Amino acid sequence: MGVRESIVAKSTKNVGGIALIKPLLDALGLREAVDRYCPMDRNRGITHGQAVEVMVMNRLTSPTPLCYVEDWARLYALEEACGIEAGRVNDDRLARSLDALSQRMEEVEADVALRAMTKYKLDPEVIHFDTTSLYFEGAYDESEIVRLGYSRDQKPDKKQVNLALDVSGKEGVPLCHISYQGSTPDPKMVIDNMRRLKTRLKPNHFIMVGDRSTITAGLVGLLLDNSLDFLGALRMTRPLQKLVASIPDDEYKPVEYRGGTEYRTCEQVINLNHAGRRLTVRGIVVWSRKKAEKDRQRRERHVKKLFEKLMIVEAKLNRGRYKRRAYVEKRVKALLTSKYGSLVKVRLEGEEDGGLKMAVCRDEEALQRASRLDGKYILATSLDWQPSRLIQTYISRYVVEARIRNMKSRLAVRPVFLHKDERIQALVAVTVLALMVYSILEVLARRSEMVKMTARRLFFHFQKLVLVKLIMKDGERVNVVEDITRFQGEVLDRLSLPWPEAYITV
Repeated sequence: MGVRESIVAKSTKNVGGIALIKPLLDALGLREAVDRYCPMDRNRGITHGQAVEVMVMNRLTSPTPLCYVEDWARLYALEEACGIEAGRVNDDRLARSLDALSQRMEEVEADVALRAMTKYKLDPEVIHFDTTSLYFEGAYDESEIVRLGYSRDQKPDKKQVNLALDVSGKEGVPLCHISYQGSTPDPKMVIDNMRRLKTRLKPNHFIMVGDRSTITAGLVGLLLDNSLDFLGALRMTRPLQKLVASIPDDEYKPVEYRGGTEYRTCEQVINLNHAGRRLTVRGIVVWSRKKAEKDRQRRERHVKKLFEKLMIVEAKLNRGRYKRRAYVEKRVKALLTSKYGSLVKVRLEGEEDGGLKMAVCRDEEALQRASRLDGKYILATSLDWQPSRLIQTYISRYVVEARIRNMKSRLAVRPVFLHKDERIQALVAVTVLALMVYSILEVLARRSEMVKMTARRLFFHFQKLVLVKLIMKDGERVNVVEDITRFQGEVLDRLSLPWPEAYITV
């Protein structure tokens, strides 16, 4: 009798991204870390560590609300790969694990981050910092953390939670995060974050890299007082704009960057003032060829749009409300209050009731002054590095911005259907842990000579990997991982990840 004739029943389960995720979770010791800090008082079927592991896997493969995770688990080879039955991960059970994690999530995250730094040789010296907001649908009247505040998602009418995220150097692996009330201002988050980062990861030395919203005069003062190193762009206030515009072009020196001369720099002493205190820092005025062209094109585009709007006003002169000079002046003033309004001149002549005339022209002097700032920004720093190294380090901050995009899109941190603050914060922590796994997968791919692709692309190539479950005539149950493609096998080998047969019950 052949093998096929011996099969009485056949079914399949998805393996998919579990083949990429499970080995990394084991290497990071996530389950063990959660169980160490959040031990169970009695046996409830699965541990908190297993529950968190399930939620991380769900975030990375097919993010769903907690009430649907059990349905997701029935479709995936969760029991065969992790020893966790689908019926054990209902939403009530997962919610209890979120409650437990919320009490010790800082220790769990620090434990896993330190293990990632050691295991994958991540450089913790340079820390890229950024903040974002996660908005919520609903009232959340009883919440202490979900509040109205400045929305980075352009949802000013939605309540939100603010999030500060730290990622490592140029490789962009999340090492630390903190959730804040939705109304918490950026400067407070930055200061608090620096203190917690030192406490959690205990680095011998680290450099915080931030953007214009981060490197404020108040923060610079605090960093200098505590002998902490920093690098970041300054907000171009009027005094700083005046300083940059006054620098002759021949004072900018070429900087070799990646074999080209895309950048020129000029070193300046920058004076900042905060609460009556004068601060002096090293400043590197940077000119970028590409940024200069983008700035020029953006200005021309906006001036053109402003002209078009003013031409519409001119075409309506002496008709309806546009017969009244006061109304026309009000409309023109509203248009000229835009960022580029000072680059256009408008002359309104004549009296009301048919005699109004308007002339619009470019203010060439103002345009020339504005062009002096094209492509230029100021890096403030406490470091004595060469300009090329400073530029390279600052530009690499795109990694933290990319991780925040990953978190909001690929890992679908929204929408959140939780109403207890502790569970909201714990779910954000779970999502950051998932983002850590996602990022490490990209690090391994980037380091490989053969597998240079994003984690998203890797998950795509593994999505059709399945486990075939067979029941034989003699009652024997057999699990068989469907043939791995040549490409999938090469990926696993190149990334030094075990094949599914190594941990899936066969």
